[in-house]
Amino acid sequence: MFKLLSALIEQTSTTTSLNGPDTTNDMKTPTKPVCIIDEETLTQLVFDTSADAALSLVAFYVKDAKVRTIKLLQAAKENDYYTLEFEAHTLGSSAAAHGNSALSQLCRRIERFCLNEHFDQAIDNTAQLENIAKQSFLALEMRLQQGFRT
Repeated sequence: MFKLLSALIEQTSTTTSLNGPDTTNDMKTPTKPVCIIDEETLTQLVFDTSADAALSLVAFYVKDAKVRTIKLLQAAKENDYYTLEFEAHTLGSSAAAHGNSALSQLCRRIERFCLNEHFDQAIDNTAQLENIAKQSFLALEMRLQQGFRT
């Protein structure tokens, strides 16, 4: 499992936005490109806590999100739809709270497919998870290196 995580990190590019479909309104119609990092959310996190606390929170989020990504990929591989829905919900919410827009939107889409019992579509969308997770974790780690100001 941790070899997969290491591979996720090593193969990451420096892309800061993705051209993935956002199917918030209906699960079929793609819309505009999705930003990987939502700076407004990060700014609000700093405002609500502090620059130092935000650094710690985002660093912990990235560590936890990597583990949850592995769990999601494993659940998809095993057709474990309960775990897939649970982990997609958990990771989607956490990603949104930490400014990881692209990963949040993908996880919410996977979750909706599971809740609507469109399991094949949930599994199909999980195929995008590894790439989006790699890119978003790298982008957040690069953002952490920049630090935050209060």
